[in-house]
Amino acid sequence: MLNTSDETTSILKMVEENKINAEQGVRMLEALGKGAKTPIPGNVETSANKPRFMRVHVTNLATGKSKVNVTVPFALVSWGLRVGAQYAPEIASMDLNSLEEALMATAGTKIVDVMDDEDGEHVEIYID
Repeated sequence: MLNTSDETTSILKMVEENKINAEQGVRMLEALGKGAKTPIPGNVETSANKPRFMRVHVTNLATGKSKVNVTVPFALVSWGLRVGAQYAPEIASMDLNSLEEALMATAGTKIVDVMDDEDGEHVEIYID
């Protein structure tokens, strides 16, 4: 029988391997969290004033064609920060609650807009 940590790892592996999409992964993680005695850390409630997604869009400057177009549920981003903090000292030393609040405060706006002329890419990151 798998424990919650093993089940979580299994769900994330399925997302990584494109067996399920990110939204399906979040639903599975939320269901897993509801079955546990404590909720999944960083699980963000969906409401009108809270972000639901982080969107990353990379465009080729020469052709205008999309190279990367990824939408990740914000709950998964938030949860990923906390998991990453367990393995990366540079993240562990950060105040993750403040970082999450800062990201949530940018909901509806573009938080990254970079034109990389050397690589010929335009990178945009939105929280909405």
